[in-house]
Amino acid sequence: MAIRHLALATALLLGTAACGSKEASKDTSSEDDGGKKKKKKKKSKDDDEDKKEEKKSGPPEKKDKFEVTWKGDTNFTAGSGKGEGRVSIYDRELKVSLTKWPDGTFYKAGDKTGETKGYSTEVVLGDAMPLYAKWPVDKLMKYEVDPETTIELIRPDGSWAEVKLKPYKLNIFTFKRDLEKVENGAVKFPGEGEDDPIPGLSILYPDGSSKRVFGQAKVMSDIDAVALGRQLDEVKGTKKCTGYKNSKKEKMPDIELQLKEYEVTIYDRRKGGVVAKKVFPPENRCPSYVTTTKGENTASSTRPFRAIESWLRSQAK
Repeated sequence: MAIRHLALATALLLGTAACGSKEASKDTSSEDDGGKKKKKKKKSKDDDEDKKEEKKSGPPEKKDKFEVTWKGDTNFTAGSGKGEGRVSIYDRELKVSLTKWPDGTFYKAGDKTGETKGYSTEVVLGDAMPLYAKWPVDKLMKYEVDPETTIELIRPDGSWAEVKLKPYKLNIFTFKRDLEKVENGAVKFPGEGEDDPIPGLSILYPDGSSKRVFGQAKVMSDIDAVALGRQLDEVKGTKKCTGYKNSKKEKMPDIELQLKEYEVTIYDRRKGGVVAKKVFPPENRCPSYVTTTKGENTASSTRPFRAIESWLRSQAK
């Protein structure tokens, strides 16, 4: 009887242990399932954060529209709140500098998009060479081109504006800096190839006085060559010039004119390289006016304009 009770007790103990093992297994499984659920929940949270980040990187939702005020043809300011813009053409690129806009202000101009950051953000709107290409050569001192560009600006608070750029005023001096790059290689307009033959020889001399274009060119893209000049450093002689007065009509000291040669080089615009070069003797005459710094009484001889223009005319075909 005692043995039977002992066996029964043992069986009961074993059964309880087995049940406990099953419960433990069930609890572990539950924890595992809970862990998986927690992992799934974490993944879902990450997805939400990614979506928020994607939404944040896009343009803000538009709300109130504001107008801009132009100062001249190149500068504009926001009609409400902070924000200024300045349009320019530099290094053959059409650009706009956005200053004082709130960080994160979204901008779009054609396929150009981005956000402002810091005090100033420079946006390259496109190549300026197409604007130069159809520039009539008889209007080198003043010509307007329409960039045909509109910029959309959306501040982080949703206020927004559309800014249509005004016609941009060109003159030969704004383009001269780009033309001077011909010293190092070709200066080409869109569509021109490296091996395009020169159909004639129309020469542009940006520093000319009465005449700047020699040849049959009608627009800037017709120009075949660019003439650039520089005064050489060596002083070939001096000449005394007298009779000058300042802006107050007061008599000025005599001027020692330093006679220097002047060199002009003609470059092939489409291919680069030198077409012709000539050194001109110093202009041996006193100029009608001179500019000097206080305490100095020397000045360099002027460019021999007539001699240069005569030579360029002979080179044009």
